[in-house]
Amino acid sequence: MITLEVAQQHLNAWLEADLKIAQMESYSFSTPSGQQTVSRSNPQNVRDNIRYWQNQVNALSAHQRQRYSLGDFSQGTK
Repeated sequence: MITLEVAQQHLNAWLEADLKIAQMESYSFSTPSGQQTVSRSNPQNVRDNIRYWQNQVNALSAHQRQRYSLGDFSQGTK
């Protein structure tokens, strides 16, 4: 299961990659799932990953907000 923290790490890594390839030809970086290399020749891959991870962060954040606004009773009460 992907946590909000992991999704945010991935999003941050892809956002940084986007900035780096705007300044140079290619960029290599590590994400929680492994090493990635991106280049100016494939900017769509970077945009797709940013969009994917932004959607994951949004969904997990919304779930977390809903959970706290409704109260987390999953631990049970006595």
